[in-house]
Amino acid sequence: MGLMRPTLSAFLMAGCCGAGVVPARPPTVSGGSRGLLARALSAIQRQEQAVRNVRVSASAISTGWRPRYDLTTKRWIFPRRPNVSSRAELSAIFDGLPWGKFRAEVPMEQIPSPGGLSSIYVESFTVAYNGRVGTYLQTATGTPKKLLGGDEGEISGRMPGAHLLAVGGTGWGASIYGYAAHRGHPRFSAYLSPNQPGITLRARWISARGRRYLRVARIGSPYGKGVFLLDPSAGFSIRECKWYWWRPVVGRGGRLVLRPNGRPRMALEKQPDNVFRVAGFFEPAPGVFYPKQVVAKDLYMGHLSVSTVTVSHVTVNDPNVGPETWVVQFPRGAVVRDLATNKVIRIAGTPQEQLKEIERAVKQAR
Repeated sequence: MGLMRPTLSAFLMAGCCGAGVVPARPPTVSGGSRGLLARALSAIQRQEQAVRNVRVSASAISTGWRPRYDLTTKRWIFPRRPNVSSRAELSAIFDGLPWGKFRAEVPMEQIPSPGGLSSIYVESFTVAYNGRVGTYLQTATGTPKKLLGGDEGEISGRMPGAHLLAVGGTGWGASIYGYAAHRGHPRFSAYLSPNQPGITLRARWISARGRRYLRVARIGSPYGKGVFLLDPSAGFSIRECKWYWWRPVVGRGGRLVLRPNGRPRMALEKQPDNVFRVAGFFEPAPGVFYPKQVVAKDLYMGHLSVSTVTVSHVTVNDPNVGPETWVVQFPRGAVVRDLATNKVIRIAGTPQEQLKEIERAVKQAR
């Protein structure tokens, strides 16, 4: 499975890809919204600047749908009931930046086996990324009744696919520290900052479920519209996010409505495809807040998948974090596959010597 395997909780990465692109426009922020945003961004930036690393322990469970493609009708067929259930126990540490360095220890991930909907695949592994190299070590694999040991290692010169499990399965992607619609915004405060070409920002106070929140709508290219409820009692952390994609406008006869330049006309969906809500916050350090529980809902072709992450423990600014944290230490003599070249290298030496050997292999592959 390894670095590029599908993972349990891609649900919190809803902003990573858009269904359509609209032309960039000058930034639009009303005077009233600008003042409200300035207050929220100041509080968010204080939290971001106070965090050097975050360590999280959590459990995650997801239920959803796996359709099958009918070759006769050339249509996707969905079962009557959800037929996919996945769960994981994991702990992870992040360097405080979205798409930044991370390390995840996963003693148990249980997912549907590619071999059949009724079978279950179980594995345990460690995965890490130091900003240049992704490393992965599988320590056990099999079924719930028969779990086999064995060390299987992989290296890659890119972000590991298991990053999605670490981000989604710990609530990191729902926090202001880890939320990232795409790699161009290294901080949530940058994502909501004014003066972004092609972006419209609107902010106002609302009351919901007996509490007062700042509602911020961010509309623009290329991803669509994100609506955030920010909680002022938790440093304007994210309490809820709804995502509306751009979709092509379809006219009579099922034909696309075109612009004068020949491109499809785009419009925002009326109902959100992706929603997540945060139920409460830990405060692991004064003025620093992290989600206690995240419930995410994803609508795909009219079918709803639901994922729940429950966080059990959070600490920030561990002084013992160093460069070796972000690299998996392989057992001496382990055979590790380089995904870029599909070659096998044999690991030896101290962790520092291992890292030099791994980086040398990745550099040669490039």
